[in-house]
Amino acid sequence: AAERTQQVQRIRTLFFRQLAVPLPGTARLQEAYATFERGLEPGTASSTVAAKAETIAAPAMTAWSKRAAIEQRLVDACRPAVTVTLAGTSDAKADSPSSVSAELLALEEATGDLGRAFLGHLRATQHAPHDASRWRNFANFASETMRDHSKAAEALERAVRHCPRAGDLWLQLHLE
Repeated sequence: AAERTQQVQRIRTLFFRQLAVPLPGTARLQEAYATFERGLEPGTASSTVAAKAETIAAPAMTAWSKRAAIEQRLVDACRPAVTVTLAGTSDAKADSPSSVSAELLALEEATGDLGRAFLGHLRATQHAPHDASRWRNFANFASETMRDHSKAAEALERAVRHCPRAGDLWLQLHLE
């Protein structure tokens, strides 16, 4: 019985962790969690965990609603497209993956969550791998904000592969 209770707690922890992440489908995940709780035996069921799940999921749903439009713009910007322009006409430039990923990075940094900001930097460098300033910002974030010099060194190793002519990145890697 104690082992069963521990297993239920581990599953609850996994649900709570996932409910805290701002991704689409949080409402469906809440429904799945409620179904899980209803299916438990009376000895392992808890009356307070449903409220806890809602409390955990609410900020994630709010955060997702703020970033859903930007994520869709990034998906649209990454799709291959062919544009035909007639001579003498101009067309408003569509979003580039680089500019949209910069917006997402700013949004993630504004949350104050170091893990989300770190992933934002990873995504920003993925969408602009030859932009030395993005790599520099990423390495500085890892080194100064996160105080994790091994992650900064890893970012700089990737940076010099993508930007081999950026001497300051090589120097920073040597110093890190």
